[in-house]
Amino acid sequence: MIGMILALLIALISGPTFSHGLAQWVMLDAETSWCCGPSDCYPVPGRLYVTQAGWSVLGLEGAIRSGSRGYYERATPDNAPWACQTPDARLRCIIVPRGMS
Repeated sequence: MIGMILALLIALISGPTFSHGLAQWVMLDAETSWCCGPSDCYPVPGRLYVTQAGWSVLGLEGAIRSGSRGYYERATPDNAPWACQTPDARLRCIIVPRGMS
């Protein structure tokens, strides 16, 4: 009985983390975890570009300036840029591999 309760608690606590799939690393990073919701962070190689307003992603609305909240420069698992979006397809965060900016 205790084992079943323990398994249930582990599933409830870790469920949101595992639901992020490939983007689990974004959710587990204390600085970028706010960017992430289930299935809304993903690699965007070839879709990231710079405008006068800041960094943008083809297919998403909005831009994020370097150094502002939502812009992160760090290693990514595939060395590609990543983006996180809101449910209404607005750019929430970008994660740019070091040396790409």
